[in-house]
Amino acid sequence: MGYQLAVDLGTSHLAAAYGRKDRIAPLPLGEAGPVVPASLGWASAPVVAEEAERLAATDPRSVLRALKRRLGDPTPLPFGDERHSVESLLGRLLRHALDRGERFHGAAPESLVLTHPASWGPYRRRALTEAGRLAGAPEVHLVGEAHAAAEEFHARRPVREDQFVAVYDLGGGMFDAALLRRTPVGFALVGTPEGYENIGGTDFDDAVLRYVTERVGGATLDGLDLADPAAAAAMERLRRDCVRAKEALASRPEVMIPVSLPGRRMEVPLDRPTFEALVEEPVGATVEALGKVLEGAQEGQLAAVLLVGGSTLMPLVPRAITGGLGVSPALLDTSPHGKHSVALGAVLSLHAPGAPAATLLDTPAAGSSDGAEGDQVAGAPDAGARAAADPPSAVPVKVLLAGVLLVALALITVIAVRAVIAVT
Repeated sequence: MGYQLAVDLGTSHLAAAYGRKDRIAPLPLGEAGPVVPASLGWASAPVVAEEAERLAATDPRSVLRALKRRLGDPTPLPFGDERHSVESLLGRLLRHALDRGERFHGAAPESLVLTHPASWGPYRRRALTEAGRLAGAPEVHLVGEAHAAAEEFHARRPVREDQFVAVYDLGGGMFDAALLRRTPVGFALVGTPEGYENIGGTDFDDAVLRYVTERVGGATLDGLDLADPAAAAAMERLRRDCVRAKEALASRPEVMIPVSLPGRRMEVPLDRPTFEALVEEPVGATVEALGKVLEGAQEGQLAAVLLVGGSTLMPLVPRAITGGLGVSPALLDTSPHGKHSVALGAVLSLHAPGAPAATLLDTPAAGSSDGAEGDQVAGAPDAGARAAADPPSAVPVKVLLAGVLLVALALITVIAVRAVIAVT
């Protein structure tokens, strides 16, 4: 059975989903589930995703990250023994998703759908299409991330015609705000999207790292020779611990960040108010951008403000939106599909209005996580594993039609019996 493959190529993560006539579901890309690091490394040969992150633990200089931010820059980047265009490097990441799709389904996809920020212009969109072509995709289509997010929301909570949906997308490396209106043929952008290319999770990671290094002492870090593999690996460990601390503060009031550098071992405490003070200014700028796009929504016609991207898990974000813009908390929506919601929405966007695609999208139960789903689908090349990866509630169309037919026959039987009784 043919299928379409959608890839949400983010600054820090890669997510994918597939669509067939009877099913729409995440595609397992790695060991931990459908979302993997968007990292590319060189260890005598190219390595990607989780393998690249393992390489970074010992040789961080051989690993490339945040390549999406470089898309459109004509300057080639060193990789291995040569220099490569950003498009070709991103093509290697996309090739990983294509290979996983072929392994999972036993065949190449009929088409590849790639998502992009709403604020990107034609130049970057052409560069993204070229990356897909260099990956070896048979056919490449582009879908705006805001459109994909809106379609995924519409599949869970249908949006009436002429209602508006705002998208606040704060990911690993970029921010986008867009307003869309539901039309008879799908979602349409309203006004001009707002965006920042230098505000995202990686910048918040840098803020935590700067805070920790200030507490450690500049002299210690100034004396580090990052050309030394041991020193470079120590700084890589510190950066990873800063990232983990930032993520932990989404659910914990305080964390301890271990520091293990040559000649310096200690722990640096970081509480949520301190972290929020570090990122308050850039988050405030994103909320102001959202306020600008919301001006295009008609009063009473706003269906939701979609919070998209891993950085929206910071408690500061919804608090700033509701407090700064007066948006009702009831309008804020975070997809239960997590980081692969945009990839799922990209598949949904391929279906014509009125098609039953939305009924085929599995909605996780409250409290589920990417990791829990990944335990079921990770590394699934054979038929048995594919069956396990298919969401159990994504019911095939034939089964749905059979159920409707049985109900109709039962009603007809009841009516007939009542008619006989009335006659007698």
